[in-house]
Amino acid sequence: RLRNRVLQPMHDVPAGQQPFTKVLFLNDVFFCAADMLQLINHVRTSATPSTPGADFACAVDFVAAPLEDGSAPHLYDWWASHDVMGRPLNPVAPFFRDPNDQRRFQLGQPVQVSTCWNGAVAFRADAVTTTGLRFRASLPHECHASESDLICRDFWAAGFNRIVMLPNVRVAYDMDTFQHAHSLVTRAPNAVTTIG
Repeated sequence: RLRNRVLQPMHDVPAGQQPFTKVLFLNDVFFCAADMLQLINHVRTSATPSTPGADFACAVDFVAAPLEDGSAPHLYDWWASHDVMGRPLNPVAPFFRDPNDQRRFQLGQPVQVSTCWNGAVAFRADAVTTTGLRFRASLPHECHASESDLICRDFWAAGFNRIVMLPNVRVAYDMDTFQHAHSLVTRAPNAVTTIG
């Protein structure tokens, strides 16, 4: 309900007016402002080969590895993130099953997914205002899923299917993990790059 209260001002705008263009949600995470700008800038209302972008873009959120062997941080929202084929991500690297997705992730390039939240997301405001999309619980005929998973499914169903994970936009729930996750970043040559 809280997330829907945040969206309510967009639903209250009179028809034909649209002062909102993008929405940014952050969990209780450590983040870099520059990374949030990259997330926001990756969302575009129209995409062309010269100006690629997404309808919905998410960060990658990490938690400390449960092992004490110095292993890399683990994905936190792996259960709410699914590759473009609908398969859940792995909590440990390689996070994706598809070799092309793994390569893109390792190179710091956007990876198209079907669902993600991962601590920080940006999306098109018009996807909400033109369709009435809201965060919701699973319907009786659906398998149980989180509202952050379902909003992505609803984006897809409404035709807003350019959903990407940005591997270099990394957030974490504690400072040590955040610093470790950022030390592993591979910067892509362009802040906004094509998917696929």
